Amino acid sequence: MRCTVSCREHGGRVPKGFIDFSAPSNPLGVPEFLREAIEEAVREGLYERYPDYDYLELREAIASFYGVEVGGLVPLNGAAEALSLLTLCVRPRELVVAEPTFGEHRCLAATAGVNYVPVPYREVGSSFKFPLDDIVNVAKSRSGSVVLLSNPNNPTGACVGLKELKELLTTLPNSLVVVDEAFAELSASCRGFLELAKDYENLVVLRSFTKSFGVRGLRVGFLYTSNSRLAAALNTCRQPWNVNSLASYSIAKVLRERREDVREYLGRSVEVVEVERAVLARGLADLGVKVYESHAPFLLAKHARVSAGESRRRLWSRGIAIRDASSFPYLTEYHVRISVRPREDTELLLKAYRELGIG
Repeated sequence: MRCTVSCREHGGRVPKGFIDFSAPSNPLGVPEFLREAIEEAVREGLYERYPDYDYLELREAIASFYGVEVGGLVPLNGAAEALSLLTLCVRPRELVVAEPTFGEHRCLAATAGVNYVPVPYREVGSSFKFPLDDIVNVAKSRSGSVVLLSNPNNPTGACVGLKELKELLTTLPNSLVVVDEAFAELSASCRGFLELAKDYENLVVLRSFTKSFGVRGLRVGFLYTSNSRLAAALNTCRQPWNVNSLASYSIAKVLRERREDVREYLGRSVEVVEVERAVLARGLADLGVKVYESHAPFLLAKHARVSAGESRRRLWSRGIAIRDASSFPYLTEYHVRISVRPREDTELLLKAYRELGIG
């Protein structure tokens, strides 16, 4: 398999001043208590010093906040780093991926000599359904595989339920199931599986503070598994200083000292996502755009007439960016992903759609 530039195509690459619907994040923006912690880290000159390469304070703060074991935590430079670690360090025979989904796993698999096996979600009406039976059938015959999925799924917004995941874990005891939960803390209806990971050593959960706190530039997240040998191997495999000093200090500080503020902020974020996603969905549907059911802070949509690439170009001329989703496996040239943003931004987007004849 050849590695192409399409493996590295993401949202968020827009000029300053643009209204960015291309890269999902927390629509509330960075909370003030985290800004204060970052500013304190800068005043203390932490950028002059290496972070602790064991990240003990960060891991202890995460463990305490989420109720997990310190020994099962691996600090990450954003959840995306886990894909590199798992592919290059675990080196599975097969990488079975529920597609479409986020990540550079296709190129990583090619680089590591790992066989990449895509399994498509099933499009049913205005939603995508997790292909449980198909994944089981594929992975069962491939012992030692890694099964990768995102939940809620990026870009479709689909959600895998607890019953489905348990069935996957019990049916595939010799496979490692990796669930990317980058947007779980911004979803009201798609539960996270950190608690479940305590009971299944073949489950790995990824989380992203980058998304939860709207700090896309900090690049910080974590991996959790109750498989202590796997956690130790991944901690050895990652580079020693993969999370910078400012990110490590500020995230640890707010999780440790401002935990009630964090919980209140995340709770409010979920409420805002639910309300504003519904407004965005109705507005797009009124314009004749097909909108898929979503449990995430973004929508997958399909235009009837104007391609994603042309839509992106027209909106770009208005200082608005959306994600052309045609690069995702199994999606078409008419699919776009649109992030949930504050109401005033949504109104400008919908106005531009009408005036530019997109739909």
